[in-house]
Amino acid sequence: MRFTFPSLTTLACLHSLPAVAFAQVITPAAQADAFYHWYLDQSGRAQPALMESKITDYATPNLVKRLRSTYRANGFAEGADYFLKVQDYDETD
Repeated sequence: MRFTFPSLTTLACLHSLPAVAFAQVITPAAQADAFYHWYLDQSGRAQPALMESKITDYATPNLVKRLRSTYRANGFAEGADYFLKVQDYDETD
């Protein structure tokens, strides 16, 4: 009976956790990969990715606000992209 008690306690604790706690954990690498796939897909569109609401899925609201402000003021150094650190790139890469 000594080993049953911790098991019942564990089950009671697990039962009280929300289902979200058991959702698949996304690694930082997977999150970065998802961001860059989305970000690169936005090139060539009328509205820059920085202005899309989806960017807040990947960047903090404070960063997005600061980057949008810099973008509007045309303040990126030599036109370089903040996330890619380049001025332009070959879209086929």
